[in-house]
Amino acid sequence: MLSDVLKKHFGNGQWNRPMVAFWIVFHLVLIGIPLFLYPIKINTDLYSVLPASHELHKVSEAERTLSSKTTSQFYVLVGHENFETAKKASEILYAAIKEDHSLDTVRLYVDPSSMQEIQNFLFAHRYQMQGPEMVRQLEKGEVDRISSDALSSVYGAFQFSSLDNLAKDPFLLGENSLNRYLSSSLFSSLAFGIKENVLVASDSGVQYVMLSGSLAPHVSAIAKEGHIIGRINELCAKMEKETPGLRLAFSGVPFHSYESSSNAQNEVMIISIISMLAIIVLFILVFRSPVPLVMVIGYIFVAGLTALCCTLWAFKEIHIFTFVFGTSLIGICIDYSVHFFMDWKSSQENKTGFDVRAHIFKGVILGFLTTEAGYLAVMLAPFPLLKQMALFSFAGLLSSLLTIMIIFPNLKLPTVEKRIVPLKAADILLKVYARIFALKRPAWICIWMVAIAVIISGLMRLNMENDIRGLYSMSDHLKKSEQLAARVMNLGTSGWFFIISGKSPEEVLQREERLCSRLDAEKEKGQLSSYMATTLFVPSLATQNHTYSLIREKLLPSSQNQLTQLGFGTAENEQFLADFSAASKAMVTMDSKLPSNLGPMLNTLWLGKIDGVYYSAVLPLHAKDQMVFKEMASEMDSVYFVDKMTDIGNELTRLSHIALGLVILAYALVLVVLSFVYGFRAAFRIIRTPLLACIIAASLLGHLGIPYNFFAIVGAILTLSIGIDYSLFFKENAKTMRTTMLAVLLSVVTTLLSFGALGLSSFAPVSTFGLSVLFGISFCFFLAPFNGTRPQK
Repeated sequence: MLSDVLKKHFGNGQWNRPMVAFWIVFHLVLIGIPLFLYPIKINTDLYSVLPASHELHKVSEAERTLSSKTTSQFYVLVGHENFETAKKASEILYAAIKEDHSLDTVRLYVDPSSMQEIQNFLFAHRYQMQGPEMVRQLEKGEVDRISSDALSSVYGAFQFSSLDNLAKDPFLLGENSLNRYLSSSLFSSLAFGIKENVLVASDSGVQYVMLSGSLAPHVSAIAKEGHIIGRINELCAKMEKETPGLRLAFSGVPFHSYESSSNAQNEVMIISIISMLAIIVLFILVFRSPVPLVMVIGYIFVAGLTALCCTLWAFKEIHIFTFVFGTSLIGICIDYSVHFFMDWKSSQENKTGFDVRAHIFKGVILGFLTTEAGYLAVMLAPFPLLKQMALFSFAGLLSSLLTIMIIFPNLKLPTVEKRIVPLKAADILLKVYARIFALKRPAWICIWMVAIAVIISGLMRLNMENDIRGLYSMSDHLKKSEQLAARVMNLGTSGWFFIISGKSPEEVLQREERLCSRLDAEKEKGQLSSYMATTLFVPSLATQNHTYSLIREKLLPSSQNQLTQLGFGTAENEQFLADFSAASKAMVTMDSKLPSNLGPMLNTLWLGKIDGVYYSAVLPLHAKDQMVFKEMASEMDSVYFVDKMTDIGNELTRLSHIALGLVILAYALVLVVLSFVYGFRAAFRIIRTPLLACIIAASLLGHLGIPYNFFAIVGAILTLSIGIDYSLFFKENAKTMRTTMLAVLLSVVTTLLSFGALGLSSFAPVSTFGLSVLFGISFCFFLAPFNGTRPQK
């Protein structure tokens, strides 16, 4: 009856034009529209696919803006015991890349006038830009102290001040601004000095010259032939060989993105080759005909292309690790083709493709629905990477089902006189299961007791850890390079920072100043060495006006006396008062012309307007007790403490609990679906197989010391959706147990090859996910015959 229904709706042995037309239109839409609308954009940034902290959703866009500004920057340190050798090597590298259009900026030489430009800027705005200490002295009316400090600096035995503008600045306010800038800014932390117009630092007797740069906005860090990062690596490797004693250190996200994408590409290639070779060998050995192999290769290609385009359509880009995960689609999709060709090959009569489809229809459809239910559950996880992975597999599996149900039956299968398949492997397994079922009750009790003890022991060792620091493991070469760069540069960034928000630039700057005031107090206590903030260069208008008013009220009345002590007369005082009056219009804003050397730094710190709100960032340097600064932010309005590593780890832990709920939801959905088909008791016997397999897999991860994190839990969801197929096929094909056992075995082998290869990935989430599914599917296969239908030959 089912065969007649299928023939009526899908075809009667001839090409069914409406259904084939539907298949063509379906794939043309899902493949053609995305390729036409969107370029294939591959994302290689690990952190861009991680979830934003639940506590920091208000500033998540600002945090991403800051990340996008910093992730394109890189540094190369060229070192040698001889400074001239180090400088010459750095100049060779600079000459090779300075005109490259892949780079937005590249810097080797320091403009000698850059510091003078900063000094001129601070002098021009000396009446608005004074530090907190000077402001406090003015508020207390300590004019005599300010005056005497200036006179001591001018007439002291060790005089370092420039006296060129003494008549215009008798209180040395410009010098005070410069000193405050130098002590509070990045320059106070850097170990680099200027020598022969380059930045140089010394470490263990080696002189390091710094070259810095940033990728152009249109350039991705994904590894490809001719990429600028790859060429830098090649050129540096060549220089190391040609120059004995030359040491090089690389730092910056582009180097890590290039390395991780290169590794991912290699993994995709290796996993795909292994999977396809395994499929080719298995199909030739089992079916002894090239027809199934050719059909399956085409079928996998169409499914993979559909998955790729659907993901591109939904996300406008595809993460490199979605490709790594997507290679497992080969093993999942091939299950349906295995059962199709196994039914055709094992039959003793010449079946048409429609006959084969009718026979496997119920098992394949139920397997498809349960698998897709699992992927739908994964899509509910608020985690971009997993959404991509789930959609990729969902679309690919849907395409494969349509191909199996519409195209395969319409293809003319070759007629052979004797349709046999090698059933020895199935016979061996059936004998093993027969002996297991023949065991006496005491033996079963012992087996269960040992199994339960081992499982509980593993579960007790299970560590539900979500440490983002373990998500990416850099190569030893790059790790040593980063360690050397951190030691030489001595920048002191902490990995965490503050984000300040406000309705206007002025409101943000005022809030940032309050934060900086607290940071200055902690600096006095030794909690940090310095910090980077926008208000070091652009104070709020309120602060500038307040400073200007204090100078007018407190210092101007003493200007004549101060100038007299410095040897100047009334004319100089009148000019001083005129200059001060004109300075009232010289307020500094973010739109003012700032020193060119400060541009890159301010561009990083000032995040600007995002969705109607203004943001800035403050970066503490060489900070110690993190909790001090976290509590500081909690006490201040619209000041957010951002520790991305810890925040994402906490968020993943929260999502792990959600994922456990998704596991329960997925099992409940499958149980409901199967209960309508088989009844509750039979459905429960079917579903207990993957449930028990997930528990055993979790226990095994505990014994191996692998964290049972968010990605392992998602693996449990797929264990259900994939592994339940085996129980269903044993249930539906109990009368042909030999061929069913072989078909399921072949499906399991291809699936395990795919996920086992994922377990070898260098990307920890993919590896953990792959191992979780690998163990789960293995035990699903082992336990499937125990679902109530005993295998018999």
